[in-house]
Amino acid sequence: MKIPVKISLQSSKNRSMKKKKKRSFMRRISWNMLILILVSNLVTYVFAYMFFYHTIYENTKSSGENMLIANLQVLDQYFRQIDQIADAIIYNESLNNMLKSETDTSSNMQMLKSIEQIYYHSRSDLQLTFYKEKSPRYAYSIYTNTYYSMIVNFKTSFWYQQLHESGEKKILLTNIHSEGELSSGDFVHSMIYRIDDLYSNRVVGYLRIDMDLAKLQEQLMLNYIGVEGVEIVSKDGEVLFYTGEKMEMPKESFSENISGGIREISTGKSFIYCGISEKTGWIVAISISKRGLYQQSIIIGFLLLTILLLTLAVCLTVVDKNSVILNQNMLRLTEGMNAMKRGELEIQVNPSADDEIERVIVKFNEMAAQIRELVGKIEAKQALLSEAQIKALQQQINPHFIYNSMETLMGMASEGQNQEIIEICKCISAMLRYNTRMAGNSTIKDELMQVQNYTKVMAMRMGGSFEPRYAVDPECLDAKIVKFSLQPLMENAIGHGMDNRANGGLVYVSAKKDGTEVEIRIMDNGCGISPAKLRRLQEQMAAENENYLKMMENSSNTGLLNVHLRLKLYFGKEYSMTIRSEMGEGTDIRIRIPYWKEEKHVSSHDCG
Repeated sequence: MKIPVKISLQSSKNRSMKKKKKRSFMRRISWNMLILILVSNLVTYVFAYMFFYHTIYENTKSSGENMLIANLQVLDQYFRQIDQIADAIIYNESLNNMLKSETDTSSNMQMLKSIEQIYYHSRSDLQLTFYKEKSPRYAYSIYTNTYYSMIVNFKTSFWYQQLHESGEKKILLTNIHSEGELSSGDFVHSMIYRIDDLYSNRVVGYLRIDMDLAKLQEQLMLNYIGVEGVEIVSKDGEVLFYTGEKMEMPKESFSENISGGIREISTGKSFIYCGISEKTGWIVAISISKRGLYQQSIIIGFLLLTILLLTLAVCLTVVDKNSVILNQNMLRLTEGMNAMKRGELEIQVNPSADDEIERVIVKFNEMAAQIRELVGKIEAKQALLSEAQIKALQQQINPHFIYNSMETLMGMASEGQNQEIIEICKCISAMLRYNTRMAGNSTIKDELMQVQNYTKVMAMRMGGSFEPRYAVDPECLDAKIVKFSLQPLMENAIGHGMDNRANGGLVYVSAKKDGTEVEIRIMDNGCGISPAKLRRLQEQMAAENENYLKMMENSSNTGLLNVHLRLKLYFGKEYSMTIRSEMGEGTDIRIRIPYWKEEKHVSSHDCG
């Protein structure tokens, strides 16, 4: 009886050892990853819930602040329109003469009636009343049968005293009917403007605009989720009106300073956001319910928990099936990486199955292709920089330019123009010294000196057919720029733009510092560039082509395109060039580069 039992135990132990040996390393890694996923997802769940709760709160706060800003803008715009109406009336010369007159004629009353009727029909929420400085016992308004009515001397009123004491030209009164001055309908808020003589500082009268804020109330926005109401409160804490549900504002909020911006007040059921109107000093408050915030948090919590459980279920289902495929694809990917390390940039890994690792392999293949492209692009750019510098040097002082300059010198020598000969020689000498410098970059100061030297020579050679003008900001003179960037542009402006002009030509060169950038502008009033040629040039400049050298060989604007490509390679995305040109009107080229200061640089000499 004991022998069978012993054999059975030994067989079970052997099977267990064999089963343990069959488990691959990737399988063990998969199970360890499953445990790690469980722990990490639990931690992630906690932090994600906290993050989403914070995000919902921030979104709620942002919504309240945005709506508050929008309603402050509505309020300020409403009073800005009233100011515009007041300005249109105050500077009316006929009205000004009527207020200065000693007597009230029928023509003056008719003029006043016509002014008030305009706004009576167009702005039913406003009521206009005029006061004469010389007649403090009368108020002129279309709402009275005789266009004016007897009142208590307005010079004893609060608003009159405040206007004179403060020296302000207008004053806002709230609940003006409590003073017993006028009582008509729902007009309870007034703006009173001082009217001065158009030709002196003497006060001739006052304009009072009573407002029905029901129209303003209609314009306030309540279109954010969770917003319970909008309330406007005076400086003294008095509720002027509210839209939606009336909120309970803490009394201490009015005594504390909120003029620095937007203030958040938390009550038992709501978040209240307060801000002050610049035009009126009134406090605008937005109330947002907390209940919506809590509901969204609960929904997010259940959603995250559901995602966590589903993720674990999926991991348990696929971990065993994908371990073998995972191992195969990992081996292929490792072999590809080793080949990449050996410098075999043409390597391409072929996945054995469509799974997560297959996507990693695809990205690896894309990365390998991008590395090949980047290596080729770097080689092309290095070749372009060397070739561009050589071509730029060849385009500066070329035999054709020297030949024409010598012809000009001989002509001047035959006419005895010794001083002009000296000037040209100085300019050419300075240009040759600048060209022999092997530095790849220069400063705007040296580039402008080179341009000035070239321009002086061309101006003498062309007999004054054009005039150069310069406007240079001294702050940008030490900024870095690629060498030979400006002279090719000046050559185009003079050589092509001024080619058919006998006189009256103008070439304008400016450079100014604009924040962290420098703007360089070269403009001429020459013949301009044809639309087709300009369109082709702009297409070439916008093209993202690796073979820049071939593109330059196929272009008829070699100098301009050469400058564009070198500046683009040197400054990158921070550089831009725009070209505007019209036939017969001229060409305007604007370059914007970052302000990179040249710390150590030996300036070249100009021609004096």
